[in-house]
Amino acid sequence: MLEFNILLTSFLNARNYDLDNKFSVASWKPDWCTYKEIPCLFPYDVNGFRLRLRNCEGSVEKYIDELREGYSDRWDQIEPWLENLKTDEQYILCCWCPHSKPSKDSIKNSGLFFCHTTLIGKMIRIHRPDLIVKLDQDRELKSIPSTIDWYKIQVKKIISGGQTGADEAGLVAAKLVGLETGGWMPAGFRTLEGQKPSFKEIYGIQEHSSYYYPPRTFLNAKESDGTVRFATDFSTAGEVCTLKAINQYKKPYFDIDLNKSLEQQIIDFRSWLKCNCIKILNVAGNSEKSSPGIKQKVIDFLEKAFKCG
Repeated sequence: MLEFNILLTSFLNARNYDLDNKFSVASWKPDWCTYKEIPCLFPYDVNGFRLRLRNCEGSVEKYIDELREGYSDRWDQIEPWLENLKTDEQYILCCWCPHSKPSKDSIKNSGLFFCHTTLIGKMIRIHRPDLIVKLDQDRELKSIPSTIDWYKIQVKKIISGGQTGADEAGLVAAKLVGLETGGWMPAGFRTLEGQKPSFKEIYGIQEHSSYYYPPRTFLNAKESDGTVRFATDFSTAGEVCTLKAINQYKKPYFDIDLNKSLEQQIIDFRSWLKCNCIKILNVAGNSEKSSPGIKQKVIDFLEKAFKCG
C-alpha cells in the first residue's frame, strides 16, 4: 500500500522525494524549480489576483473565504484534474511555505503558519476519498487547520409542496438559477389559490394520493437531503408540521427568519448547504396568505445564495 497519493509540502522538502509527479501550486517558484504548474490551484481570487494575508486584513478566515470562491469559480478546471488523479500513483504538490518570509514571521510570532495547500488537501479528501492525502511534518504540526474546510455547494434540484408563498418561490428560483425542480403536491395539485395542475408540466411536481397537506409535507422532507424553511412566523400549523416531518426522518434543516437581516443568513445558509452536502433541497415556509410578499423575498434570497459563488 502506498504511503500517500498526494503529499502537500514545500519546494525544499519535495527534493527529498525521487518522484516524477511533482507540481507547483504556488503563483511563482524558485529559479531552480522545474516542476510543472497547476494554475487552477494557485492562491488567486475570482478576479485572478494573488491572495495575500496582508491584503485580507491579516484574517485567515477572510483569506480562506476568498480562496474558496476563487476555487469554486475555477471548478470547471479543478474538477477534471481531480478526476484524473490515479489511485496507484503518487503526486507531490508544492509551495513556498513554511520557508517564505510571511510564514517564518508567523511561526516566530505564534508558532503557527497558514498555507493554502491545507485547503487543497481538504478539497481532495472531500471529492476524492479514495486517495490518501498527506501533509508534511511542518503542515501537520504548525499549520492552521481549525478554521479551514472545503465544501462545494452540490445542490442539483429544489423540491417543494407547491403551496403559494415560499414553496412556489423555491421552484421559481430553481428555474432562474438553472436547477432541476420537483416535489409532491396534494391530490388535485391543491393550493390555497385553487388547483394548479400546470405545476406538473412546469416543475415536474407529482400529485400525491391524499388531498391533505401533511402527507406531501412528509414525503418532500423524506425525499430531500435537507429542508430550508422561510418564515415570518414559525408557529403556523404548516411550519410545525414541516418540522415534525424533518425530525421524523432525521434530516438537516435551516431556518431563514425573514423578520431579520438577510445578509448574514445568506452566508450561513450557503455554509449549511456545503457542510451537509445537500443535493436535493426541500424549500418550505409560510404561504403568501400568512406572510404577504414572502414569495418575492424567497426568490430574491435564493437567487443571491446560489449566484454569489
